[in-house]
Formats: sequence, C-alpha cells, structure tokens
Amino acid sequence: MITALMRQNRLTATNERKSIKGDGLMVQTGKTEIDIHGMTVSDAKHKLERLIAQAPPNVELVVIHGYSGGNALCNMVRKTLKSKRIKQRILSMNPGETTLIID
Repeated sequence: MITALMRQNRLTATNERKSIKGDGLMVQTGKTEIDIHGMTVSDAKHKLERLIAQAPPNVELVVIHGYSGGNALCNMVRKTLKSKRIKQRILSMNPGETTLIID
C-alpha cells in the first residue's frame, strides 16, 4: 500500500500506521520503505536526510537503492550517509536494500 509519493521524484514511503507530514514528505511510524532508484547520489542523500530529520522515533527506514546498476547509491546509504538519528544500519540478504533504524 503506497501512502506517500514525493512530488516529481520516485521516493515513496509505505506503511500501515499513523503518518506525519512536513516539507512535502510523509513519514510513517513503524516501518517505512523508500525507493531511491534512478536518483543521483546528491538528490537521494538530500531526500534521505530530510526524511530522517522528520521521522518520528523508532522508525525502520527500508532504503531500496538497487545494486545491479552500480554501487554509488548503495555506498552512500551504507557508508557516507551520516545522521545522529541513525541508530543502526541493517544489511539485508538482498544487496539492493539497507534498513536504517532511526532513534
């Protein structure tokens, strides 16, 4: 179930729980899925930083970055994306996604 879609971008958030809005993004409590396929590293990083800043506590952000078209987005999510709110990074058995636990 898609509950939010970024204007002019492919960033989506999905969940079944209460949501909050801010700056054009909708963030769900619980587990949220974000697809950053096709974005530049700069655009994806900016969108993720905004999403993380607006997310309520104890949110799991499942970032779908892909892997077969290159590793730039994967490396950004797993290595260079920084925030004090990122409590943990969980590497999936699927190499095209990473889960960020937001505190």
